[in-house]
Amino acid sequence: MVSVVMLGASGAVGAAALRTLKAMPQVARVTLLSRRATGLAGGKVAEQVVDVADPASYAAHLVGHEAALCTLGVGEPSKASREEFTRVDHDIPLAFGQACRDAGVAHFGLLAAVGSDSGSRIFYARTKGQLEDGLRGMGFARLSLFHPSMILTPQNRYGASQALMLAVWP
Repeated sequence: MVSVVMLGASGAVGAAALRTLKAMPQVARVTLLSRRATGLAGGKVAEQVVDVADPASYAAHLVGHEAALCTLGVGEPSKASREEFTRVDHDIPLAFGQACRDAGVAHFGLLAAVGSDSGSRIFYARTKGQLEDGLRGMGFARLSLFHPSMILTPQNRYGASQALMLAVWP
C-alpha cells in the first residue's frame, strides 16, 4: 500500500490524476495540499489548506508518504507574467520537491511539458527544464517526469489553440 501527497489536484490534470489514484487499490491514502478548500476530500483522500508557496506550512503533512505528485501550474501560461509563471511553475514545485525529499518521500512525479530544456532559448521550455534539473539534483529514489504536448479538456480553458484542437480532434 502506498500513500501519496499531491499538489495541484484542483486543475484539469490534477483532478484526473486524483480520480485515478482514488480508484487504485494499492493507494491507501492521498493527502492534498491546497491553498483553499476544494471539496475533494473524502474516503481515502484528506485535504490540508496550506500556503503552497511556504514549505514550512505543510512540511508536517509530508511525513509518512512514499510518493508525491505535482501537477501545479498556471492555467494558461500566455496570460501570466513571466514572474507569476516562474513562481507557480518553477519556484513552488521546486520547493515542494525539496520539502518532499527532506521528509523522506522516495518517488516524485511532475507534470512537466514537452520540450523542457534548461538550455532552451524559449522562456517556457527553459523554465520547465530548470525545474526538472533541480528535481534531478535532489536524488529521489525515483523521479517521474511527464511531458504532454497539449492538454485537452472537454471545455475550452486555454484559448484559441485549444478551441482549434477541440474542433478537429476526436
